[in-house]
Amino acid sequence: MVSQGPRIRPSPPQLLAALAGAVVFAAYPFAVEWAKAHFGIRPVAGVLFVLGLASLVVNRDSLPGPRSLWIAVRLTFLALLAIAAIANASLPLLAIPSLVYLVLSGAFVASLRDGGSAIGSAARLIHPYVPDFIDPYCRKVTILWALLFAANAVATAALALFEPALWKVWTGGFVYLAMAVVSAVEFAVRKAWFRHYGDGPLDRLLAVLLPAENTWQGRRSKEHITRMRRELGIEP
Repeated sequence: MVSQGPRIRPSPPQLLAALAGAVVFAAYPFAVEWAKAHFGIRPVAGVLFVLGLASLVVNRDSLPGPRSLWIAVRLTFLALLAIAAIANASLPLLAIPSLVYLVLSGAFVASLRDGGSAIGSAARLIHPYVPDFIDPYCRKVTILWALLFAANAVATAALALFEPALWKVWTGGFVYLAMAVVSAVEFAVRKAWFRHYGDGPLDRLLAVLLPAENTWQGRRSKEHITRMRRELGIEP
């Protein structure tokens, strides 16, 4: 079962903003350690504090959720930087990734309100014709990622407190390896369950190894694809 149809992808500015944020966050553990060694804690915290102040007025209406929530998050971020600068302490700087993971976990949990989910919203952003029967699965995956983000928040905070030397190793590397493993396992489970395949070579291989016709969920997915292609005027 191989599908093809119109897709609504994130806009270039959205992709650029997401990519920039991911790069900055991934580089943060290494950048902050390098900057502390070369300039000291107070200058680093001061520069980040100024950037944080700018974030209060830049793109303030472009983030999902209540504006008051994002203001509270940014104020917490500024408070950590202020403490780092005043006390000349590195611990508040090391706590920032924990804050980010905590916010991500909270955002994923909040997306579950009214039957929605962050994963379901992302699926519909990429492809507007996904069926409603994927929603229970998307909610489970959203809960999985919320728990993973929360666990990372606790782990990075504990390492910052008790094992600062391991903090950079975990936050700058192993945490992404763990996420990659979870993503790969989830991908395999999703393909085996829904058997909704695209046009790529991997999907074509999976369509041969795991035919959609062999399971009721696969047949359900195939029926949905066939119906949507008919309604959209796309060749079967």
